[in-house]
Amino acid sequence: MGSTSKKRIGLELVCLAAIVAAAAFVYTRSLHTATNYDEGNYLASLDALRHGQTLGRDVFLDQPPGWYLLLQGLAVPFGATVTGIRTGLMLVALLGLVAAWASARALAGPVAGLAAAAVLSVAPPYPTLAASVESDPPSTVLALCALALALYAYRGRTKTWLAVAVGVVFALALSVKLFAIVVALPIAVIVLRRRSVRDAALPLAGFAVVVLAFVVGYRHVLHQVWQGVFGAHLNARGGHQPNGVSNLSRIVHLPDLHTPFGLLAWTGIVLALVWLARRRPLRLWPLWLFTAGAALFTLEMKPLLDHHLVLLATALAVPVGAAIGATLERLQRFAPLLLVPAVAAGLYQEHRRLARNDVPERPSYQWAAKIVAANSTPGQLVVSDIPSVPFLAGRRQPGQLIDTSIARIVDAYLKPRDVLRLIDASHAPLVVVGRNFRSQPAIVRGIAQRYPRRLRNGDVTIYLRAR
Repeated sequence: MGSTSKKRIGLELVCLAAIVAAAAFVYTRSLHTATNYDEGNYLASLDALRHGQTLGRDVFLDQPPGWYLLLQGLAVPFGATVTGIRTGLMLVALLGLVAAWASARALAGPVAGLAAAAVLSVAPPYPTLAASVESDPPSTVLALCALALALYAYRGRTKTWLAVAVGVVFALALSVKLFAIVVALPIAVIVLRRRSVRDAALPLAGFAVVVLAFVVGYRHVLHQVWQGVFGAHLNARGGHQPNGVSNLSRIVHLPDLHTPFGLLAWTGIVLALVWLARRRPLRLWPLWLFTAGAALFTLEMKPLLDHHLVLLATALAVPVGAAIGATLERLQRFAPLLLVPAVAAGLYQEHRRLARNDVPERPSYQWAAKIVAANSTPGQLVVSDIPSVPFLAGRRQPGQLIDTSIARIVDAYLKPRDVLRLIDASHAPLVVVGRNFRSQPAIVRGIAQRYPRRLRNGDVTIYLRAR
């Protein structure tokens, strides 16, 4: 490798580091904001697992086991706190920018890789969710990593261990959240184009090893895993819908023209079509297959929530960024710098969005956490339909009652009689009601009969046993 090539690679890595550093500066803006429901749910589940409860048997899981293993793993270096877990997951999101760079670079060169990473860094809701305790971003990142590995493993001569790693990382992505299945389409096409049984067997072997490890590790709770990961979500498809906006409308309006990302996305789509019309298409088809798979999956997802859109945003940002970068590289030497103002504007807009969202925990939740801590001991289990309240109070919850989501309570996947039975079995000294328990009068009546004393602050009521 000559000195000129080394300088180019060095400059490329410096640019990539600058993109990652700028994104990290923006993403850290949300490290200390109030927790949302999902974060409280997952953090309380992590707390229960760290204090001896078992996933599946004691702790209800609504994601595959890999997600909970990831949380436990991140708790080791970063701590089992809100900020600690968010920091670990933010680093995973930053890894996603590197994976975007690698995948686009493999297909269209260095500038396309840098452009893909830059566009992804400002693609909503990626920045919003980068430092949040949600399973969607890390699963998406791992899916993108698997795709990048496939592009390099089958570039030229097949790289055996990279090909095996494709299957391993793809299986890990599915173990965090099942919607990573969409990346199977481009990976399968990349592999099958070789028309070699050996080339196809390598990623399958890596995939099988990981799946077998999970089956063996969770062999005693496979039924509970199936019920939580598949049964609860299938039940939710026919339940409560969060808004009246169709999935198609949300997909079409994801690249909003009022945002820098929207302008970049539509620009990249137009450029890709122009190259196709000139019969000189950019060889980005694996990335566009990823986009197509994510769009179809999002179209069928019910209910479609905001955090689910990170998959489609990622799958769209990478090829449009690559298309813009590849086009600018062909124009003139300094043309790629035209992308810098647009990305800077996107980072500025996302920083402002995160700043607006940076609010402290709701006062009623802070009050409830103090009451819970004062009226229970560390060894006692407490019940709450706001999972973050016991977590903030340093108290454990019955694992089967940590997840009191709309799908489980409002849509009655968990019947009121089952909720009350679990409350009785927990011998909890108090119950916090401030969210979905209120949707089922039978649950509230049963709690009031068992816990006659009441304390109320705003939207939160705490029921305590008689003195």
